[in-house]
Amino acid sequence: MMSQDEYFKSWEALQQKYHSGIAEQAKLFRDKDLADTLQHQKDLVDAQKQNDTLNKDQHDVDKAILPAQKLAAEKKLIDDKYTFEIQKAAEAGKDTTEIRERYQKEMADADKRFAQERKDFELQTTQEVSNAAFSILQNSIKSQSEAKLKQLETQKASELNNSSLTATQKKAIEDKYTKKEAGEKTKAFKAEQRASLLQAVINGALAITKVTSQSGILAPFVIPGIIAETAIQVATIAAQKAPQYAKGGVHYQSDGRGALLPGYSRTDNMNAYLRSGEAVVVSEAMRDPWALLLAA
Repeated sequence: MMSQDEYFKSWEALQQKYHSGIAEQAKLFRDKDLADTLQHQKDLVDAQKQNDTLNKDQHDVDKAILPAQKLAAEKKLIDDKYTFEIQKAAEAGKDTTEIRERYQKEMADADKRFAQERKDFELQTTQEVSNAAFSILQNSIKSQSEAKLKQLETQKASELNNSSLTATQKKAIEDKYTKKEAGEKTKAFKAEQRASLLQAVINGALAITKVTSQSGILAPFVIPGIIAETAIQVATIAAQKAPQYAKGGVHYQSDGRGALLPGYSRTDNMNAYLRSGEAVVVSEAMRDPWALLLAA
């Protein structure tokens, strides 16, 4: 039977052995596993920082408007991405040649995209400026013509405001201003026609420039079609004739009943004098039975 002293000695020996085992395990963990764990934690933190950086870079790319701004943002994104990869590969003792080659290729591709996007942006800006200028010119022609017509109407009313005028004199005044109004409308039509011709030529030139920029070796096969289309458009505009705003020589008198003119036409080919409260119904509408009933 073990004495009490022997029991305590055996217990102390077991405890010493147990603690010695724990110390050995702790030493082993500290020397190897702890270093691996700390490195793993560092990798996790670095990966999160890299992810945050790339997300910010992508946000900068997406919000960039001008081509130069977008190129700078894209290059920063590429640089941050590959700097991280090269650093991690170097820390792991790996060859970074292939990573560096991919980095150089993406940088070169970004430069190519920038060159093309800059050309496209310049063409788009030129087209928008051209369209805006054409719109301004059209509005200017219209406003000037309307002002002139209003002035003629005022002058005519002033001349007709003479109670001593005979019917023949009134008719002469009406005919004079009808011709003046027709001349002004024809002048405005021709001015707008010239503007439309210029715009058609500009649009054709811009289209050729765009195709040359984007199609490369295929451009020679596409450009002739654009030239032909532009030529047709120019010829169509040039062939347009000014509407016959006045035929002259006839003074229409209302019988108080109205009438439905015979025939059908897609263009205005008949003059008419209207009184306040009267209306004109287009010939297409006269095909409707309700409109016929209204005109009867």
